[in-house]
Amino acid sequence: MVLASGLSLVMGVASKAAVAHYMLGNVNEAHVIQDLKDAKAVGFDAFALNTGCVSETWVDKSLGFMFNNAAANGMKVYLNMDLYASGDACYNGATCCGVGNDYYDLWNKYKSSDGWYKIDGKNVVGTYSAARWSAVEFTALKKKWGDFYFFPDLDGTEGYYEAAEPWWDHWGTVIDGIASWESSWPKYGNFGGAYPGDVGIDTPQANAAAAHSKEYMIPISPLQYKDAYKTNLYRLGDMNLPVRMENILAMSPRPNYVQFQTWNDGPESHYIGNIWNEQNSDAQPWRYMNPDRYSHKGWQPLVESFNRAFKTAGSTAASMTPPGSKLVVGSMWYQSFPRKTECTGPWGQYSEKPTNLDAGVEGVYFAVVMKAGLPSGYTLKVYSGSTTTPAVYSLKAGLNYGSAEVLNKGAQFLEILDPSGKRVASGSGGMCVAASCPRGIYSRNYHVVSVEEGDAGSTCTPWPAESDEKDPDPAHTSTGVAHTTTTTTAPSTQETTKAPSGDGLNSDCVMFLPQTPPKGFEGLSSCKEFCYKQMGVPVPATEKHTFTCGKQVTADYTDLPGYPGVQTAPGDCSCSMDTLVEIVTTAATIVANVS
Repeated sequence: MVLASGLSLVMGVASKAAVAHYMLGNVNEAHVIQDLKDAKAVGFDAFALNTGCVSETWVDKSLGFMFNNAAANGMKVYLNMDLYASGDACYNGATCCGVGNDYYDLWNKYKSSDGWYKIDGKNVVGTYSAARWSAVEFTALKKKWGDFYFFPDLDGTEGYYEAAEPWWDHWGTVIDGIASWESSWPKYGNFGGAYPGDVGIDTPQANAAAAHSKEYMIPISPLQYKDAYKTNLYRLGDMNLPVRMENILAMSPRPNYVQFQTWNDGPESHYIGNIWNEQNSDAQPWRYMNPDRYSHKGWQPLVESFNRAFKTAGSTAASMTPPGSKLVVGSMWYQSFPRKTECTGPWGQYSEKPTNLDAGVEGVYFAVVMKAGLPSGYTLKVYSGSTTTPAVYSLKAGLNYGSAEVLNKGAQFLEILDPSGKRVASGSGGMCVAASCPRGIYSRNYHVVSVEEGDAGSTCTPWPAESDEKDPDPAHTSTGVAHTTTTTTAPSTQETTKAPSGDGLNSDCVMFLPQTPPKGFEGLSSCKEFCYKQMGVPVPATEKHTFTCGKQVTADYTDLPGYPGVQTAPGDCSCSMDTLVEIVTTAATIVANVS
C-alpha cells in the first residue's frame, strides 16, 4: 500500500494524504524513531518539520535523525521553514537573518534522502509565514535550490482568506499548493472560523486553489491554549476537533491534503503525540502540558479513524469506522477545574485569566466512532463527579460527538451500553477535576482519555502537591523547541509588523517587532538594526517612527539619500500589539517607550 501511494504521487495522480506538523527540537534519536512509529500507527503519511533558526546547534542533528529514520519506519518528512521563528531569533541577536536563504545548506544536505516526502516526484518544502518575502524572493530561492514542490503557509498575507485575484496574480506562479494555519480554530481577532469546527473560512481559498490547479492543505486542531512566553490565550477547544472532522469530510470537492496541528507543540496545547522532556524544559508551560497530567494520546484513536476516512473516496463522518473488528473507539476530554474558579497563583501574568477564558460551553466532551451494522439502541452516558444523573445520548454508526454541559469535582466517567443495557465500552482514569487551581493558573488545556471496549470503572488520579511535581530540566539549560517563544496573543499567531509601502522604507524591509515589546530597548534595537542591514544602508542619524497597529505611520527620512522626506501613510501593520510603540533614534541609540 505504501508503494502504491508513493507511485501515485510521483505520477501526479491526486492521492489524499494526512500530514502532522512536527515542532523540531533538541530531541534524541530514540524519541524520533518512536514519534515516527506512533504517527504511522495513527495514519499519518508525513511530518512537516517545523524548523526555526538554523544556527541552533541541534537543528542539523535533529533533522538528520528524522531524514535518516523516516523511510525505515514507513513515514516521510519534509522541511517546513519557520520564517517567523527565525526572524524572531534574528532580532534577539541570533545569526539566522537571511530568511529562506538560511536553509540552503540543510536542503543541500538532505535533498537526496529517501525519507523526503515527495509530490509529483518533487521534494516538498513548506513554510510557517512568508515573513518579509514576496513571490519574487521565493522564485529566486526555487531557482537556486532546484525545483521543489512549494507548499507554504501564507495566510498572514493580504488577501489570502478572501482568495483575492491580485493575491493569486502575485503568488500563483511560485506556489504548488497552500497550507492554511489560522482556520484551525474559531475566530479570534482577524482570523478563524465562525464557530468551532467551521470550514467556511477555508472554502474560498480551497476553491481558488483548485481553479488555479493548485493543492490546498486544510488544517485541523483540537485547541490552542498557551500560558507562557508572554502569552496567555485560549482558543476553543470544546467540540472544535470532531465538528471540523465532520465538516472537512463533507467538503465538495474535498482537499487532497490535511495537516494536523500539531504532533508535539506542548506549550500551545495542540499536541496528540509524545512530549519529550529534552525539548520541553521550561517550568512555566510544564505546569499545563506535563504529559503525566495532560496526555493527549487519548485523541489518537479518533484521529486514526478520521485519517482513514479522509483518504477514502466518498467517505463521510457517518462512514467513519473503528479499526479492524473493534466495536467502538473514541475520546473523552475535560479541563482541570470549573472556569468560575478563582486562581491566585504567584506566577504574575501567567496566573491571570487568559484571553477568551469564558468562550464556549463548559463541560465534558466526547467523540466516539461506532462500528457499522449494529442494531439500534446503543447509548452513551456521561457522569461528572458525584452526579447520579448522567447525560444520555443515542449512538449511530460512524462519528458521534457531544458534551455534558457540567463539570463537577472528582472523576469523569463515560460508558457505552448495548441495547440490553450491558456496558460494552468506557472511558475514565484521567486527572481528578479539582475544586481549586492545582497549579495556580487558569489552565484551559484538556485531560484526554481514550474510550475503549471493556469496563474502565469510574476512577481518577488525584493532583500531587506542586512540590512533588517533576521539573523536566531543573537547571533549565536545555535549548528546547525553536518555535515555543513565537506564537502569540495576536489575532494571528504568525504575523509580522510590516512597513507600509510609501512610508519612506524600502518595501523589502519588514520589522520583526516582538509580540509583547520588552521594557528595555535591546529587542527593538536589534529589530531596527536588522531592518537597515537588510536595506544595505547605515542607520540614519535622526529618525522617528510613531505608529499604532492598523492606523497610521509617520516617518522622517530627510537625511537618508534616495528616500522621500517626511511621509505619512495608512498603517499596513498587522502586529499583535494594541499598545502604542514609540521608537526614537538619535545617533543610532534607541530608546523604547511602551505605553
